[in-house]
Amino acid sequence: MTVSASCPTTAAPASASSDSTICPPQQRVSVFRRSTRKAAQAAAVLATQMECSELEAAGRVQYEALQQETVTLWQRLIASHPDVVLAVLGHAFESSSANAAPLGVWDTEAHLVLLAPDLAALPERYPTTTAAGNLSLRKFTKGEMADLYKQLVAGLCSQRQRRPSR
Repeated sequence: MTVSASCPTTAAPASASSDSTICPPQQRVSVFRRSTRKAAQAAAVLATQMECSELEAAGRVQYEALQQETVTLWQRLIASHPDVVLAVLGHAFESSSANAAPLGVWDTEAHLVLLAPDLAALPERYPTTTAAGNLSLRKFTKGEMADLYKQLVAGLCSQRQRRPSR
């Protein structure tokens, strides 16, 4: 007696497709035909294992292709290819709320433009104490205001630089 590893066949209804790998309810094997049931179970296990193997192989191929693409992109990025550096920086600034954009790449330097806030973003006065110990609000000098503005812009640049890496 030979046992076939395929789905047991019976007359298929007109609406069932013949290329289906899953046995429809009408093609189920009788409880009393144990050898046929055992063969059908073995065939189902074999088909499942083959399908899993195919999916794993396809996943491996897809992973290796993506890994190769990532390695190539990384090599071009550390070699300072302008198109790659500008694309990566542009994407980093798009995904953050930064008012900055890359302008260009020269050698190993990337040049950016940053839309800095107006001087009106800075306070006009700062709290201090008098010689007698009383509180007072003193006006910033032009030099102090310039230093404070430089600190504000430098802080925005470093904040923008760190934000995309989160």
